[in-house]
Amino acid sequence: MHLVWWSVLGIGVSILAFLTGSCESLENEVSWTHNLQRTDLEPGSWQRRRLSAGGVGGEKAKYPVDLNHENFSKIISELDHQDVALLELYATWCPACRHFKPAYEKVGGFFDARVSSHGKKVFVARIDCANQANMKRVCDSFNIAGFPTVLFGTRQDFEQHHGEPVPGWSAEAIIRWVTSKTKTEYVEAAGDAQSGPEVTGEPPAPHDSAGARPPAEIAWTKSADLADIEAATVQGFDYIIASQTLLRQEGARRALHGWVRMLAATHPVSTCRRGSQQLALKFDEVWPDGSEVPAAALGRFRVCGRGGGIQPWRSCKGSRPDTRGYTCGVWSLLHATAAILPEDGGRAWMEAVTGYIGNFFQCAECSRHFLIRTKKQDSLDVATRRDAVLWLWRVHNEVNMRLEKVEREHGTGDPAMPKVQWPPAEVCADCRRKATDEWDEDRLYDFLLRFYGGPPPDKAPPAIDKHLAAILEPMPSPPTRSTMQAKRAARRPLRNLRQQSPPRGRALSAAPPAAWS
Repeated sequence: MHLVWWSVLGIGVSILAFLTGSCESLENEVSWTHNLQRTDLEPGSWQRRRLSAGGVGGEKAKYPVDLNHENFSKIISELDHQDVALLELYATWCPACRHFKPAYEKVGGFFDARVSSHGKKVFVARIDCANQANMKRVCDSFNIAGFPTVLFGTRQDFEQHHGEPVPGWSAEAIIRWVTSKTKTEYVEAAGDAQSGPEVTGEPPAPHDSAGARPPAEIAWTKSADLADIEAATVQGFDYIIASQTLLRQEGARRALHGWVRMLAATHPVSTCRRGSQQLALKFDEVWPDGSEVPAAALGRFRVCGRGGGIQPWRSCKGSRPDTRGYTCGVWSLLHATAAILPEDGGRAWMEAVTGYIGNFFQCAECSRHFLIRTKKQDSLDVATRRDAVLWLWRVHNEVNMRLEKVEREHGTGDPAMPKVQWPPAEVCADCRRKATDEWDEDRLYDFLLRFYGGPPPDKAPPAIDKHLAAILEPMPSPPTRSTMQAKRAARRPLRNLRQQSPPRGRALSAAPPAAWS
């Protein structure tokens, strides 16, 4: 009797396990069908990636989806024809992109967990345009000059590299805009209510800025790092060359020409200075006046020589991969070029820098703030090297003050190198007056010249025009047979004069020979 009872009980347990397993499978299948945001980028059907959404050990999928030039077309083509998509074009080095990242991830989490009443999904993705291959093959085809930019569209729109720019920088504003655009309400998908964070409330800070080191504990450098300045120069040119959108902008040719000429006169790295001089001399050949874009030769040009390339950051290296780096290098480059200017070069420098940042620095918010600042009266008054050096120092500290607040709010700063008013006392104890703690601009100016390798005032060239003219004077052509014969003929009177020279001790007549008249 006991044996029969245990047999019946075993059969019941087996049936219960089968039914429970089936229900769990069905429940997971419902969840999988609503979970479109995938980060697995291996080749394979989009449907297979959707079915692998459960992750390992129940880990939820990350969102937004990170696309690249290799998988972009395939993943977009596998979207359902009735779905819509959001695509963020960003650059890892871009400060505004870092500040926007938490908000966009909230957008991804919101739409990852929801579908419309008609079953439509909003696919949320992004692509890093700091990667040159991504820029050339994907980002540049959308004709976007600044980051971050969020585009909205259908599968067909993105297959044709079109998209409508989405206004707003908060998650709430973007979600409201999409809801209004699609005229659809999005509700939580069944079985997937926990797949993303709620839109209300603040996102968790990606970096803990509370543990930021005080200035006294930072190992400050004693001078600007030339390797970082070279890397920023090379990287900046690479970004320009990779983007036909930048080069087609109105005023791009004039801006690039002015920037190259300024680097030819003031770049602190000799190989980069010589490369800039060569490009300045051949600029009309590389980019003829009237041409919409430069010749292909510009893409092959190496501004810092063939040995120059993008090296690992040294003084500009952040404690995390997405901090400091390129923007730090650009600031160092601008400071160094100002310090090396001829004494009257402030106005020419200001025009060159304004053209470069306004046309080619792709952090849209950074560029906008900088251009607004160049329209203030103290910017218009820049005329000398001293004006330029102190103006840039002042603007850099203004930017640091603003970013320190933003980075503290969003947790996007580098705790190992917090934004401070520079130079701190640990770097230049004499730059502030001890009685009032105000800046002593005379001593500060001397310090900035030393730090960035500028010559002292009595050693700098006086005139920018003459300095540039001397640097960019075309090299003489190789002598031809006729010019060599003319030079020999010109030397004959001198040989005749030597043959007729008077005895030692007698003065030579002041009257020149007849052949010289």
